[in-house]
Amino acid sequence: MIFAFMSAILIFGLILSYSKFKSSPQYLLYLTINLKMKNKTTILVTTDFSTNSRAGIRFAIQLASQMPCKLVFYHAIELLIPTIWSSEKAAQFAKTEIERSKEQLGQFLKDIYKQAKMPANEYEYAVEMGVDVDNSIINYAQKMKVDYICMSTRGAGVVKKLIGTNASRLVNTSSIPVIVVPQNYRIKPITKVGYSSDFENIDKELSIVKAFTASLEAKIDVYHFQYQFSEANSKDVFKGIIDKYQSEQLAFHIPKLYLDYSLVENLQQTLKKHKPSILIMFTKQKQNWFERFIFDSKTADMTYNIKIPLLAIYECTPSVKSTFFDQK
Repeated sequence: MIFAFMSAILIFGLILSYSKFKSSPQYLLYLTINLKMKNKTTILVTTDFSTNSRAGIRFAIQLASQMPCKLVFYHAIELLIPTIWSSEKAAQFAKTEIERSKEQLGQFLKDIYKQAKMPANEYEYAVEMGVDVDNSIINYAQKMKVDYICMSTRGAGVVKKLIGTNASRLVNTSSIPVIVVPQNYRIKPITKVGYSSDFENIDKELSIVKAFTASLEAKIDVYHFQYQFSEANSKDVFKGIIDKYQSEQLAFHIPKLYLDYSLVENLQQTLKKHKPSILIMFTKQKQNWFERFIFDSKTADMTYNIKIPLLAIYECTPSVKSTFFDQK
């Protein structure tokens, strides 16, 4: 009787301790890293067979060589089917075109892997018919429950910036993190991850950055821009954050923000100086073109003239949490 009572107390104590641990920041980091090690990361890599789209594929291949992940290559085709055709004829035409495109995609990937001189590890590929490419990508990514979407981009002119490139539209609408790769990217090891932070949600955001970086064995650079007129007031706050997180693997850089330049231009100069392999930014999405035009997204803005791969994460979406913290 006494033994049973003592056992019950011991079990209750263990449950209470575990409950406290589960609600702690340490558990969040533990769960984040261990789930990523246990479950392979799945990356959806988009392509339209263009030379430009090869960059996104090359970066995904490099990423897969440094972390356990499965690559899913995806191509969406828009077919113009005459309305006078019967449903049977239209369906057969669509099936033939999809099979032809899938065969083309398979050969396209073999050529890129061969040129990259990288082993063709676990990957698969798919072709779908879709009217709206952006929505097709997002819908397929959600159906496959992927962790990231990876795509290439190239610079945009004034008109493109108003309407939005495929990359900028996905950054502004996708709840799944989007990796945007510049068209001139060439394969090289990922050794340093840059993270641009406003320090507002650094606990949550940094745990996500660390989870992404863990299997890469890469260092982390945190960039925060300081307004010149707030230097005195922010000194103690900055010191507290730096003392809490800085380590051999994680360094802080707090350059002054030059008001003659935009935040994006300031950030580009910082990236040029510190040379990270990839930049991570957390974005607040705008749902329509008017909001995006009036209240521009700095993360989406970076996709127009980016020089290195950019990982854009929507900071408030439930999908980001499920991507990093929930078991599949």
